[in-house]
Amino acid sequence: VNNATTLDTDNLPPYFKVAFIMNTVLSNALPLGVISMWGDSVANIPSGWNQANGTNNTPNLLNKFLKGVATGEQPGIIGGSLTHNHSYTDVPLHSHNVLSDLMHHRHTMNVIGTTTTYSNGGSRMIYDSGSTTGTSDSSTPGSPAHNHNVNPTGDPNPYTSYENSLPPYVKLIYIQKRLSISNPSPEDGATGINYSPILSVDVNDIDGDDLNVSFYNASDHSLLDTDIILGGIGTASISLSGLSSGTSYSWYVKSNDSSSIRRSDTWTFTTNHVPDDPMNPTPNDGAIGISYSPTLSVDVFDDDEDDLNVSFYNASDNSIIDADIITGGNGTASVN
Repeated sequence: VNNATTLDTDNLPPYFKVAFIMNTVLSNALPLGVISMWGDSVANIPSGWNQANGTNNTPNLLNKFLKGVATGEQPGIIGGSLTHNHSYTDVPLHSHNVLSDLMHHRHTMNVIGTTTTYSNGGSRMIYDSGSTTGTSDSSTPGSPAHNHNVNPTGDPNPYTSYENSLPPYVKLIYIQKRLSISNPSPEDGATGINYSPILSVDVNDIDGDDLNVSFYNASDHSLLDTDIILGGIGTASISLSGLSSGTSYSWYVKSNDSSSIRRSDTWTFTTNHVPDDPMNPTPNDGAIGISYSPTLSVDVFDDDEDDLNVSFYNASDNSIIDADIITGGNGTASVN
């Protein structure tokens, strides 16, 4: 066939099917099992992540592309090939070599006698064989009718040459999140924290291993305390005490599942500031000629902008006169 056609064939590169998801709620946490691409070296893969190479309960994504699952499919289906070819639906145009043979032949005879040559190119020999006399004619005849055997050649199922299935690419490392530490309390940057806070984090191990969760002081990397989370999921916490007023503290956590250690980010909080001393009393200290129903007032301020409960006392017996609330930690409190 002069214009032979081929069958359709799959030219997808090697792939691993995954479920692509989109975050619809603002969150700093990544779900366990998520697969990401890493452009640095294997040695610098972040803590809590493993290379997806078939070890540590990860899928083997070496030399594979990711492909989204179809409706009803589950992640993990593999397929594709580095190369592909096509099978012909028709026999493509081709040729065979046939050896030519004019079918010439001759007979050899032992004769005795004389030869007479004719003008037309033939010859006649007269010979004596005992009591019998015979003649022998020879000529160069044309090729008689005959057949040629044409042997088969090629493949009974012809196909095209193999071609590359790979699209343009940049090689990266697929990594999978196996262990998470999230929701620190106090949250990073928190202020106005009391002097005996509880530090806590949520931890989750995709394999369900028991976790040893250690809390560290980031200023000198000293161990504060540890907690154990059975089954690989839960909230780990420790208690602190004796912290100073208006002081910033930094801390981090390491979670150990006996096979790998995940270190969290470093978080910072600041303890509560003691409110400033009340100022600008009214009446002023030492004032005279004050009415019999005065209004007592002071200006108050709190660096943390916490609401302030301002109580007024009778200094002669330390009894409370009344109280006022200052919202936002800045204002003038007064009682009548």
